[in-house]
Amino acid sequence: MLGEALKKPTLRARYEELSMIPPDSTAPEFAANYIQSQIAMWAPVIKEAGIKVD
Repeated sequence: MLGEALKKPTLRARYEELSMIPPDSTAPEFAANYIQSQIAMWAPVIKEAGIKVD
């Protein structure tokens, strides 16, 4: 539903009027992409430091 609304030119135009960037994905997609990017960024640091979960 949200994804369909974000594809409407009128809504995208309103985002631009407000100097906002409309999201290209839904919340679950965004969350999954964000988590994957954080894992990719921090995994080498954690491994190098030898950090372990108790």
